[in-house]
Amino acid sequence: MNMKRIKNCIAGCVVAICCTVAAMAIVSCSSEEEIVQVKSEKSYTLDEGENQLVVEIPCRRTWTITGATDWCVPTTTTGMGKTSISVQVTSNGGEENRTCTMQAVSDDTRHTIKITQYGAEVITLPVVFHVLYTDPSDSLQYIDAGHFADLLSVANDCYAGAFGGENLRVKLVLATETPTGETLAMPGVEYVQREEAEMNCAEFMYDNSGKYVKLLWDPNRYINIMCYPFSSDLDNENGVVMGISHFPYTHINNYLPGLTAISYSYLSLENLSYPYCVSLNSRYMYGEEMYYTLPHELGHYLGLFHVFSEDDDETMCIDSDYCDDTPSYNREDYLRYLTWASQNLPFESFLSEAFLREGCSGEQFRSVNAMDYNYGAQNQFTADQRTRVRHVLRHSPLLPTEHNGHIQRTTLHDGPLDLPIVTMK
Repeated sequence: MNMKRIKNCIAGCVVAICCTVAAMAIVSCSSEEEIVQVKSEKSYTLDEGENQLVVEIPCRRTWTITGATDWCVPTTTTGMGKTSISVQVTSNGGEENRTCTMQAVSDDTRHTIKITQYGAEVITLPVVFHVLYTDPSDSLQYIDAGHFADLLSVANDCYAGAFGGENLRVKLVLATETPTGETLAMPGVEYVQREEAEMNCAEFMYDNSGKYVKLLWDPNRYINIMCYPFSSDLDNENGVVMGISHFPYTHINNYLPGLTAISYSYLSLENLSYPYCVSLNSRYMYGEEMYYTLPHELGHYLGLFHVFSEDDDETMCIDSDYCDDTPSYNREDYLRYLTWASQNLPFESFLSEAFLREGCSGEQFRSVNAMDYNYGAQNQFTADQRTRVRHVLRHSPLLPTEHNGHIQRTTLHDGPLDLPIVTMK
C-alpha cells in the first residue's frame, strides 16, 4: 500500500468515525427533544366550610407537588402518571378569601393548581316586597309596610342562628332604592294596584307568557317577594298554602345536586318569561305562622329542600334533601298519626307528640328545622344546609350577589330564554 492510499484510508476512517459520532449526537438530541414540558393550570373554588377537594394531576411521568400550605394539604405529594388526589382543606374562619397555589411538576408537565376558598363574610341580600292589591282599605291586601320589617327581623334571626343551629351568615335587608335609583318612601316595599289581586299561586308561578315579568325588579339586585291573596281553592286537608318559591339554577360547571343545571353562568331580567320570585299569601300575613313561612320559602329560593322524605312512593322513607345532617322522616305517616292523636289524646299530650318525629331509622327527634312543616320550632338550619346556601350564593345566577352585580356585558343573552320552572311550597 502506497502512502497516498494510506492517507486516503485514514481520512475515510476519520470521516466515518465523525459521522457515527454525529449520528449518535443527533439521536441523543432527538431523544431529549421528545420530552417537552407542557404548562397547564386549573382553578378550584370552595366555600368557607368545605373541607375536601379532589384535584386532577395530568402528568404522564413521575411527579412531585410543591406549594402546600398549613390549611391546604394534599394527601400525597408524589406519584406516577395521570391521576386524581384529595386535598384536605381547613375551614376558613376569616371573612377574607384565601388562595393556595401548588404545582405538580414532572419531566413532561408543569401543572399549576390554584385553590381559592371563600371567606365567611356576611352576604347581604336586598329584599323588596311587592304588595299586589285591589282594595286599599282591605288590610289583608294592603299590608302595612312596617310589618315586613318585623317579618324580616325574625327571618334574619333564623339565618343568624339566634334560635340555635348554624349561622348561615346571610343578612336580609329592605331595599332602599328603586331600579331607577329613586329612594323608596317605604324601604323594601312597593304597592301595586291591580284589577284583581287574588290569584292561584301555582298558575302565577308557572306562567311563562311574560305578562307577570313586568312585576319583577332585577333579580340580580333584589329578591322579589310577591304578596297577594292566594285563591282559597288551594287549601286542602293538610292546611292552607302560606307560600311558594322558585328554586335557583346551578351552572353545569358548579353543579349542586337537586338543582336544575343550565349552561348559562348569568341570566338577566330580560331572559325571564316567568315571575322568578317568592310568593306569600297575604290572607295570613299577620299570622304567627308567616314569621316562619318567610325563612322557609327563602330557604327554597336559596336551594334548600324539605327535610322530610319526598318520593313518589309514599311508603318509602328516604333522605331526599341532599343534607346528611338533617334527619328525614315519612311525613305521610306523621300526618296519619297526627289525625289519630288529635282524636284520641288529651290536648297537652297531643301537642307533645306533635312536635316529635320518627326518623327513617326509627329514632325519635324534636322538629326544629326551618325546612319542616306542621308542629315544630321551624327556626334552625344545619351545617350542610349552610353549605348548600353558600354554594348557591357563590355560583347561581339571578341572585343579588356581588358576582352577579358586576357581571360583564359580554356574558349576557338577549331576549327570553326557554328556562325550566321549578317551585316548592
